[in-house]
Amino acid sequence: MTEQIKLNPYEARLIEAMLPLSTTDIWEQAKKEWYLTHIEEGVGNCACGKNPIKYLCFLKNKMTSNEVIVGSTCADKYLQIYTDCLFKDLAILAGEKIAFLSEQNLRITYDLQYINDWEYSFYNDIKSKWDIKKLSEKQHKIVDKIHGQVAKIIKPKEAAP
Repeated sequence: MTEQIKLNPYEARLIEAMLPLSTTDIWEQAKKEWYLTHIEEGVGNCACGKNPIKYLCFLKNKMTSNEVIVGSTCADKYLQIYTDCLFKDLAILAGEKIAFLSEQNLRITYDLQYINDWEYSFYNDIKSKWDIKKLSEKQHKIVDKIHGQVAKIIKPKEAAP
């Protein structure tokens, strides 16, 4: 007797929405076709039907070029695209906080090829050895450049008019 897995209704709707946008109808394979292009903090709808969502994750299918928006919970839980760290560093990227970015954000930025090998190594090295407030002007410029690259995938919430 074959045992059927009962899916959470949100996961079932997410699969139903994303499979037609993929090249396969096997979910475990289809998930691997999707990658994160950027995130936004705002208000929107998840492909699973949840509404409203605050943390929007914009995904693109590398095989079909189809795009979809999912919430951070669906990205993390059902697609294994971990975005919580990106949203936690929004204050740093918005200039509201002076600190080093999380390792996860640096890795995501590197994996998406927004920073190169040297920048990735430099940031990790300097992060482990220095207080960000004690960097030289040249070091600060490099760190700021890297933060700018990370900011390309993170779009902070627009300020209220």
